[in-house]
Amino acid sequence: MLFDYWQKSASSMPAEPGAERRTRMALLNEAQALTFTGEDVLSFLQGYFTCDLSRLREDSYTPTALTNLKGRVVANGWSHLGAEHQVNWILHRSLTARVAEFMKPYLAFSRTTLQPRDDDHLIIGSWSDASTSAPAPLIVDGAAAIDSLFQQHTAVSEQQWQQRCISTHVVMVNEVTAEQFLPQMLGLVQLGAVDFDKGCYLGQEVVARAQHRGQVKRSLKILEYQSANGPEAGSTVTDSAGADAGTIVAAAGNRCLAVLGVKAVGPYLCRNLPMSEVSGR
Repeated sequence: MLFDYWQKSASSMPAEPGAERRTRMALLNEAQALTFTGEDVLSFLQGYFTCDLSRLREDSYTPTALTNLKGRVVANGWSHLGAEHQVNWILHRSLTARVAEFMKPYLAFSRTTLQPRDDDHLIIGSWSDASTSAPAPLIVDGAAAIDSLFQQHTAVSEQQWQQRCISTHVVMVNEVTAEQFLPQMLGLVQLGAVDFDKGCYLGQEVVARAQHRGQVKRSLKILEYQSANGPEAGSTVTDSAGADAGTIVAAAGNRCLAVLGVKAVGPYLCRNLPMSEVSGR
């Protein structure tokens, strides 16, 4: 199995001078791939995904979200043009069944099918510490591809991937935070997951109205805390007045991402844990 091959390759990787300056990679256990298949797959998904499906490529992974009729993000991640008439979508593992159930009535009237990708593959997150760009995942489906990655990357823990995502304002909603936030509240517009020129998709009117009328009253912020036991996604954050200020959507190390009201003022608390906002985007 590829997982065993990955583990063996990671354990046998020698410590090389300057390895800390190389591109990093992590095995993403929190992610899973769904595969949409059908002759009309691109035109079908164009009516549901927030990105422009006509721009998908085989050699890149495009930030993507699926919203409900109220414009709230059901799931988000990265889409990728796979084999002929196939689109792969990487999202949080806890949401694959939910997405399948959500899409079921729409798929019933199309020539597209949806299945969890169940072949032998891995999802790897990669990034460079020398760059300020957001990290991105890729699907790896062979030992040769793993060998190639290890020639150019340093393998690190999944927590380091999560920390990198937090520092670059990248979040995947999970089963706790799904269908609560507009794409703008999760920073998905800045990430390039929302195309405002592509035409209609489920929830598009709400998302576009919020964008063009300035009706987005919450945004993504980095909060820092001093504790080995950080908050969990879905936890409530209160402001300096003790009022509800927002919600934690991701946490790793001593930092988290929270969707906060734009007028919220710190210092903040989450389950009696003091938190302060990290300046800068």
